[in-house]
Amino acid sequence: MVALLSNFEKKIVKKIKEHFYDIVPHQLKTYCVVDSKIACQVMNHFDVNATLFPCQLRHYSDKGINLVGFVEGKISSAQWNGHVICKTKNWFLDPSLFTLSKYFQIEVPSVLKVRADDFEKHEFVTCPLEAYH
Repeated sequence: MVALLSNFEKKIVKKIKEHFYDIVPHQLKTYCVVDSKIACQVMNHFDVNATLFPCQLRHYSDKGINLVGFVEGKISSAQWNGHVICKTKNWFLDPSLFTLSKYFQIEVPSVLKVRADDFEKHEFVTCPLEAYH
């Protein structure tokens, strides 16, 4: 059974989601390693065990599937071909969704907070559109 976050821990995750870019400069919105490391350090400061988690971000819509991180083919030399999020127990924070806006013109929230059922599966979470708002 997956350990669940306590109410205090959930509150910390929620506050990071809501206020991340009140503190972190907006020009870092596409730097997933930096953003996720900051989120992990904040959670660890409050004794919430958080780690970096490499993954691939997929966005499905009627316009197609857009991928960020670990994609085949050539990408710009200015980009890193990877994606990293902040993972804690059964939740994750992705503070660099802006990559979808920048490269694919997809409207997304600044930070995504989602409960994941199983981080060991390759497809570990699906985020419904309602979670964006």
